[in-house]
Amino acid sequence: MKKTITWMLAVLLLISSCAKTEPQDVPETADPTVPPLTDELPEPEETDPPADETVPVPDIADPEEGAPADPDIAENPADPPAPEAPSAGDAEVAGDAEVAGDAEVAGDTTITKPVKPEKPEEKTPAEPSVIVMNVPKEYVQVYEKLVNSQATDIYNGFDLIVEEEVEEEIAVEEAPMMDVSDAIVSDKVVMAPTAESAPAPEPGKVYREDEYSKTNTQVADIDEGDIVKTDGEYIYVLKDNRELLILSAAGEDTEVLSRRTVAENSDDKGDDFYYSYSQNASELYIHEDTLAVVLTAYEWSETWEDGRYSYTNDNRSYIEFYDVSDPTEPVRTASAGQDGYYSASRMMDGVIYLITNYNVPYDLIHEGYDSYIPGLFDNRGHEFMPADCIVYPEELRSRTYSVICSYSMNGRDRLDEKAVLGYSGTVYMSGDHLYLADSYYFEDVLDEYTERIYQVEEVVSGYRTEILKLDLTGEDGITVAAAGTVDGELLNQFSMDEYDGHLRVVTTYWQNSRKVYRDEELGFTNYKYSDSGQTNGLYVLDSDMNLVGEVSGLAEDERVYSVRFSGDVGYFVTFRQVDPLFAVDLSDPAEPKIMSALKIPGFSNYLHPYSDTLLFGLGQDADEKTGWTTGMKLSMFDVSDPYDVFEKDKLLLDIGYSTALYNHKAILISASRGIIGFPCDNGYVVYGYSEDEGFREITRTDLKGVYWNGNSRGLYVGDYMYIVLQNCTAVLDMEDFELITTIEY
Repeated sequence: MKKTITWMLAVLLLISSCAKTEPQDVPETADPTVPPLTDELPEPEETDPPADETVPVPDIADPEEGAPADPDIAENPADPPAPEAPSAGDAEVAGDAEVAGDAEVAGDTTITKPVKPEKPEEKTPAEPSVIVMNVPKEYVQVYEKLVNSQATDIYNGFDLIVEEEVEEEIAVEEAPMMDVSDAIVSDKVVMAPTAESAPAPEPGKVYREDEYSKTNTQVADIDEGDIVKTDGEYIYVLKDNRELLILSAAGEDTEVLSRRTVAENSDDKGDDFYYSYSQNASELYIHEDTLAVVLTAYEWSETWEDGRYSYTNDNRSYIEFYDVSDPTEPVRTASAGQDGYYSASRMMDGVIYLITNYNVPYDLIHEGYDSYIPGLFDNRGHEFMPADCIVYPEELRSRTYSVICSYSMNGRDRLDEKAVLGYSGTVYMSGDHLYLADSYYFEDVLDEYTERIYQVEEVVSGYRTEILKLDLTGEDGITVAAAGTVDGELLNQFSMDEYDGHLRVVTTYWQNSRKVYRDEELGFTNYKYSDSGQTNGLYVLDSDMNLVGEVSGLAEDERVYSVRFSGDVGYFVTFRQVDPLFAVDLSDPAEPKIMSALKIPGFSNYLHPYSDTLLFGLGQDADEKTGWTTGMKLSMFDVSDPYDVFEKDKLLLDIGYSTALYNHKAILISASRGIIGFPCDNGYVVYGYSEDEGFREITRTDLKGVYWNGNSRGLYVGDYMYIVLQNCTAVLDMEDFELITTIEY
């Protein structure tokens, strides 16, 4: 009897203890077996790690000892990205960045992960794993990697070693080059015969390169594809992404010299099948007498057979080359391309680099290489990406390839190819390198312990960006050179810049910290959230992609809206309801310093070095109290003294929107001619600028009754300006900007 009473008292005490020891501020759940839903962070993975496991974190090394140190949540608060019109708050400028020490090198071929400044040693994260970039000898190795990998969005930072896999005993024959009749590219890309060209028109005045405008690009001497191009004699136009037009650039005598369809659609439907094929021409390049059209093809088929439904869905991107030595009769001479949907392209020295993203489906077939190996095709037919041109990390985050191929404008053929499995994202190209930046969500377990009846994990989550560097200039063609990781997410391609062997990167960093309480006996989980926030930072990586300097923790609860680098100075704009324009001294890559942080209402979506002492900003004005935008504005910042940047001139516009806010190729800027032009609500507007008079509106073209979709461009050749719309081109005399003529098509 005494034992029974003792046992009952013990049970009552245990129940009382459970009721009293529930952690403070832990949300309750209606069903103790179901974790609570919350809006405070992205949903956790479907399966939480067991209490006795930790999620590895990137290699954050102590600068002095080389040992891992802990991330400091308090120094880098983060929050979900701010809405377009968030509440009030001012940016805080952090002091000088601490300098990271040298990373420990694991062998001659090792490329170490960035080394971060020392942080408090309150918690020690798990040791990171070393990731190997593998180069398979056979397709079976890629197949097994995909089958055995559980790609996830949670990924560890890594040290990068590029090495070849040992050849396996199982021999898999490389896929041979197929005859063009068997190619999956279909007859849509089979070449038309080269026809004799008609006599070319008498050439007009030939202008020097400095007498006509070019596409507005990020990097000098690296061209970017666009829907309108000029070589100073002719204007090349992609109309509605389907038709190529060539116009003479002859002022009032401008005329359409030729037009031809470059993208087609087709479909076929029967009782037990459906087939659809569509092309979209997105960009043009011109180099000497060769015009390149960048297209994307979508192929879809469905079949019903014996009560079973099946389908195929293929995305391919390719380049069609045209001989335009006779602009009245452009002749298609070659076509080459690759699997995947279009991501980006660049042209340097007559070579086009085309980057596509190829998603691997989950229903892989071992012998069916087309289910997991990107294809390449040209005039000869179709082949698969050679196995030794594929690289992938030991641990895959995704089943997406970045396919990078180079094509010669002179030879009109593919030069080189590379496929990187597990990478996709923002593309930046310098003169020597191509960078792929991929942001990913992470969850790091900082500590695990028992608190009364609970197994507790302290978790930090957010986003990081991994950047892969590829060398374009080596004897072996396109090769993987290095990799590095920075906190936060990029805005766009302007967030990266290579200068004097260093890569500078600007990001917005969101972070969320929480404690996870698990009651193993009752089988339920609760959460307690803290230390959430959003900040911004600039990071400097050396040629081996090691982190050598940073300024971070800037502009709390704001996000980056624009970035531009100019030599050893970096500029970026954050916004909540005032516009802090940060100027950062990068002359010493190891010690970047904030020189100034100008605060004005609104923000700039695009920054452009106008001269050595002026920085132009195209953006939107905003209410200082609410942050709501009130219309577009032009800003000219005086940056002659980076320690005292100020807004020299501004002009508030009666324009609500322009595609130039988010597409830098839509804006025309010429400091030598003192003009800035871009499409606006229902027309095209040109502003003049001088340091004495500031901004002034020169002309606004509103062609009534003309189809307008905002997808227009402005350019000049000699003394004439051409405003190219999708169904007409307006010609203006640049002496007085009066409309001379309109060519409809």
